[in-house]
Amino acid sequence: MHRTRLPLLAALTLCAAPLAAQTSRQGAAADPVKIPQLAEHTFLPSALVPDPFINTYVRNNLGIGKAIDVTTPVLDIGGDPVIGIQGDLLFAVLRFGYQQRVKDWLAVRAEFDLLGRLGTGVQSLLSQGVTAATGFELGWLIKLWDSDRTLLSASLDVSNNNFTAINILDFVGGIIDGEETQIVRTTPSTRGSAGLRFAWAASDLIGATLVGDVGYGETISRRADDDWSYELGGAVDLNLRARTSVPLGFVLAYSQTSIPAGEDISDTERNTQLRVAYTGTNDFLISLSFTYDVASVPGINDNVKFWSTIVGLRYYF
Repeated sequence: MHRTRLPLLAALTLCAAPLAAQTSRQGAAADPVKIPQLAEHTFLPSALVPDPFINTYVRNNLGIGKAIDVTTPVLDIGGDPVIGIQGDLLFAVLRFGYQQRVKDWLAVRAEFDLLGRLGTGVQSLLSQGVTAATGFELGWLIKLWDSDRTLLSASLDVSNNNFTAINILDFVGGIIDGEETQIVRTTPSTRGSAGLRFAWAASDLIGATLVGDVGYGETISRRADDDWSYELGGAVDLNLRARTSVPLGFVLAYSQTSIPAGEDISDTERNTQLRVAYTGTNDFLISLSFTYDVASVPGINDNVKFWSTIVGLRYYF
């Protein structure tokens, strides 16, 4: 009797082992994808163009950039600059954000930004000084409409920014002109904005995101009245993991922002970014972004062109 049971138990054990392994593999394959999806497309987020998805995540961006051979006119005679100071500008940026899904149609988010800019040599340090800006933003994301391939959400934001500048050239110029000028200037600014965010899954391989915002509030210059601003942007992402075994994705994004009068960067800022992201997991993204910015900086005749590299981390809960 016992001799009959032993071979039977051995056979059942051998059959159960592959079955258990197969069940384990099926369970791993069935792990939910927490990165935003529409239809069969998994979207890759852009640092320039925020997406409309109602989800929970934490993200962090750290970048460094440089503007080369920036020439600042120093002395004017009859309105014409006759002496120029040339040098490089170096800047660094740190952004930390958290978004919490409250309802299927509502998410709340908070973001902290830190930006620093300074001249890398004596010439550019003298002309542009040192700039530091900190900002905190609180926002709400509300789903308005969705379908299998599209999603439209509205965003409401309130931000508070503190701008600190050390400008040696303005300080010396104020002394020469007999005016009272502070070498260190710190100014707060509170602003509000509202806008729309749209996502479209063109296929399992390609997705697109659009954003449009309008803002109003205080400017950095206390001599200027409260001012309006806008932001427009779009991004196209390509996720190779959808059709191949390559865990990579690419995002090409463009953003254009009007800066209120009196800010450290004036007029309009234009940003173009290429992002490469690792897509081998269902809840975590790591990316490397290359950004080209064109902006008008006060005291510099030509637009300043910034090149930067940003490392991004984002984890979805």
